[in-house]
Amino acid sequence: MKTDIPVFDLIDQCEFKIADPFDLNARLFPALEQSLPDKLIGTFETKVYKTWLHLGFNGESLVSVFYNIIADRLQQDRYDGYFDHLSDLEVDTIVSDFRSVVEDEERHREIFYAIIKKLDVDIEGYQPDFYDPNNKDYQESVANGITKNVMGEAVDNPTLLDQLTAILTIETYLLATFSMFYKTTTNENKKLIFKSFLQDESRHVAHFTRLLKQARVPKEHIDQADRRIILNILDNSNFELIALIKYLRDIVKNKDKQSAIINNVYKDTFHQTFKHIYLTKCWQFYNILHPNVSEQEFVKIIDDFDVLNLEYRGRLQ
Repeated sequence: MKTDIPVFDLIDQCEFKIADPFDLNARLFPALEQSLPDKLIGTFETKVYKTWLHLGFNGESLVSVFYNIIADRLQQDRYDGYFDHLSDLEVDTIVSDFRSVVEDEERHREIFYAIIKKLDVDIEGYQPDFYDPNNKDYQESVANGITKNVMGEAVDNPTLLDQLTAILTIETYLLATFSMFYKTTTNENKKLIFKSFLQDESRHVAHFTRLLKQARVPKEHIDQADRRIILNILDNSNFELIALIKYLRDIVKNKDKQSAIINNVYKDTFHQTFKHIYLTKCWQFYNILHPNVSEQEFVKIIDDFDVLNLEYRGRLQ
């Protein structure tokens, strides 16, 4: 759906610097000042911004192809029978909604591309010519990849449930991130850019949540995917949690100290608000699969994990 906000004109009017591209009112991780020297914090936050922009560009490129594949499968065979109970009109409506979401994602890809271009920095693995939804080689790469893995984890013959919950997780992560950047940027033009993102991502999360409600998901698919769903949610349950853990493992050798730093970092308002937005939205789709699990119980499931002992598998990219 087209936005009334002139996003690309606003980007042209803005200056972006990689140390703080969105002019936030504070550092991303101010509590790190209690544990690490300023230079190491600056290095880490710059890396986070680069990784986040790379994830955004690659993710939007991927789903621009992936969502069309799902829409095509819906028309061909109701996606393995998940939607056999729906009328042709209902399926056509879902497919039309998917095509609209794809238009949004293609525009988001161009927004990320425009911001990265203005930054004029090297980002490892950034290949815009290949990660192009119109590139046949890239289309084949995506089509092949989604049959073998979910969120970077090797999975034989992933079900639609596997893919939908992975999609909802990353869409929700982006929604929570855009929300926090919108709340904390001090630049009015950039606030409008994030407002346009927020409008779209809110609609996307609602679309996929509604889709999951409409689907008839076999119980065995839920049982097979349950732990993977929880781990996918956990990966992003705090802003850039994986990146922080990896960085601390490189520079802080004591595991107790790593844990203490992580617990302290995520106590501030920015990170607690991010987590609340993210987990609330994640619970809403998890509750479709597990209607007897309350939001409080769901949050406890996530919080009870010792994140330092998890084997992280990567995210959609």
